[in-house]
Amino acid sequence: MGHFPIEFVETFFDRLKSGVDRRLGFPMLHSKFRRTCGYELNLASPQTWNEKIQWLKLNLQGENLVRASDKLEMPILVKELIGEQMCDGIFAEILQQSDTAAGIDYAALPDAYVIKPTHGSGWLRIVTPDHPADVSDLRDQCARWLRRTYGYRQFEWPYTQIKPRIMVEELLPTPNALGADDVKIHMVNGKVGFVLLMQDRHGDQKRNYMTESWAPFPSGTAKPIEKVHGWEKMHEIALKIGQHFECVRVDFLSTPTRFALNELTLFPSSGFNTAGGPDFDREAGKLLTLKTD
Repeated sequence: MGHFPIEFVETFFDRLKSGVDRRLGFPMLHSKFRRTCGYELNLASPQTWNEKIQWLKLNLQGENLVRASDKLEMPILVKELIGEQMCDGIFAEILQQSDTAAGIDYAALPDAYVIKPTHGSGWLRIVTPDHPADVSDLRDQCARWLRRTYGYRQFEWPYTQIKPRIMVEELLPTPNALGADDVKIHMVNGKVGFVLLMQDRHGDQKRNYMTESWAPFPSGTAKPIEKVHGWEKMHEIALKIGQHFECVRVDFLSTPTRFALNELTLFPSSGFNTAGGPDFDREAGKLLTLKTD
């Protein structure tokens, strides 16, 4: 009998545990929330940002939530929602895609790119001349990705419905860091709630929460920061996308000369955001009105 891949075993137990936890009233979720966030999770009357994200994970439904989470389907959905003209030039070029780990032709790729699966969060590898491709290692990594189902462990159900594929995107060039800055516009009830700017994410990472006018959020927590290139267009795009979701984080990559719409994130930090601190958790929670409110 051949070796049974560990990724299949992990997915089986993740699915089993999530199903049991749901039937028992989410004791494991409550326990993890208490350990991570430092207070009891209130799903009956959520007040904080993290509580409300947990509520959304357990209550939102709809095909567009799956399409928004699928990294290959997302650009198609966005074009349908806000129009082809608005989307002109806002996506990074998809260089290749494949249903299998062996289906990527590495010899045909440039010397810099990003490779990732369509059905996960935080799964990616960046290839550059300074960090060249090890083709055998990348194929093994892609195979492991394809054998896993993301989403059961954290109750992020849309990911579990996505067809697993591998995609390769162009890497937006940056002068001084590995990877572009991240501009994460948090849309709540059709309005900009706040913005998270992440700089040098793969190096000396810096995080700043701001209002849509780029003042510190919550107020008094940091010095104002200069707006990134293309902010006005990003803001316009996020506003249009935000009309179609109760809560969605519109994620852009930004360089000094270019930006690209990278992902739509429905459950930011899966409702376990401790980086912003208690004041952020409380104030951000006030911005999001749930249908249960």
